[in-house]
Amino acid sequence: MAGRNSKRAFVVKEMKRQFLHLVIGLSMSLLIYFHYAPAYIPGIIAIIGFGLSVWHDKRGIPILGYFLKEVDRNDFLPGYGAISLMGGIFIAFMFFPVDFAFIAAITLSIVDSFATAFGLFLGEEGKKSVWASTTGGIINIAFFTSFFTYIPVTYAVVGTFAGAAAELFYKKWYFIDDNLIIPIVAGLVLIAVKAIFAG
Repeated sequence: MAGRNSKRAFVVKEMKRQFLHLVIGLSMSLLIYFHYAPAYIPGIIAIIGFGLSVWHDKRGIPILGYFLKEVDRNDFLPGYGAISLMGGIFIAFMFFPVDFAFIAAITLSIVDSFATAFGLFLGEEGKKSVWASTTGGIINIAFFTSFFTYIPVTYAVVGTFAGAAAELFYKKWYFIDDNLIIPIVAGLVLIAVKAIFAG
């Protein structure tokens, strides 16, 4: 019974985390893409978040501690997932053409969230699977083909599955997690595809 309750608590906590990842990632990406926020804002948020995380780790911030208790994975720094999410979006919009940056940032937001959520549904807690990542990719493509039809579907598909492959195969190395790797891989692959096929 204790094991079952512990598993259920983990799933609930992880679903909350992925919901926040999705909402925050989509919101920030859309705000930047439609020029309601400058591209450097997620970088500033990441820096502030890093400072708060270090302070909380050493001294404790009660309100932040309560929130992290509900959603945090106990990474090497408190709340690091949110910090690296902002870092990934910052990298995308600062270093890639705007449409490619948008595809990369949305892929980070949607694929990563739904791949993890679907993995939990399949009973693959903490594991990555082709089925879960593919499901996230399909949802991501559906998002672009439904709401951003002026973005070439080829780019949406290529960027999505480049990001999904990064999410699936990348193994975390020190503090560099898939939130940082997904947008870089998606953006670089999109640039390469454009260079090869569009001259």
